[in-house]
Amino acid sequence: MNNFIPDFNFINIDNAAKNLICCPDQFVAEIKNMKLSNRIYETISYYYDEKGVPKYSSEYKSDNKIIAVVLESPHIDEYQYINGVVVPKGPLIGSWKLFKENFAGLLYKEFQNLDKSQDYVICFINAIQYQCSLGKPLTGKNSYSLEKNRNVINAWYSGFNNDLVYRLKATNPDIIINLSGISMKISKLIDAMLKKDFPNVLKAYGTHPSRWNKNATRKIKQL
Repeated sequence: MNNFIPDFNFINIDNAAKNLICCPDQFVAEIKNMKLSNRIYETISYYYDEKGVPKYSSEYKSDNKIIAVVLESPHIDEYQYINGVVVPKGPLIGSWKLFKENFAGLLYKEFQNLDKSQDYVICFINAIQYQCSLGKPLTGKNSYSLEKNRNVINAWYSGFNNDLVYRLKATNPDIIINLSGISMKISKLIDAMLKKDFPNVLKAYGTHPSRWNKNATRKIKQL
């Protein structure tokens, strides 16, 4: 798979997972008649054209407008072992049910001027395409959660911020929604990047879909 940073040595390399496997961005669903479809798993790969412009390729083909949902980094639910080999499944596996049940309603509630007859395709784009939790379970604010957050921030400032910009420019979305909000620091960094690099694109931020089990923590707001 082609990503702009093919490998990365995490700061806490002594505790790193044995295989640092890229979890690719994916087209994951369509919105038709204001309703979200069942999940699809269509990998997005990236390349530069002859003019040096970032582009994407995928077996999924659609003329629909694109909504890019930015997440933080993949976790253990986003990988599986097949014949002893670590294989990525795709972004946001663990919280897909909550996303499917709530996303369209939150989208149209916040963007009330959207053409409700317009169909969309949704792509999930991880800010960091590698497992910053390094294969460890996360429980609240335990040391592994803090270690994961440090790895996310270190990766961001080591070049993944630019990598995310390139991948978003390659997919050329009509709407970008930052739902990375598990760690507030990385979420704010992504918000600032979106304002700077995508001034003419509809933008929003919100809580991570893992928190969409309650009305009080279910949020998408224009940026």
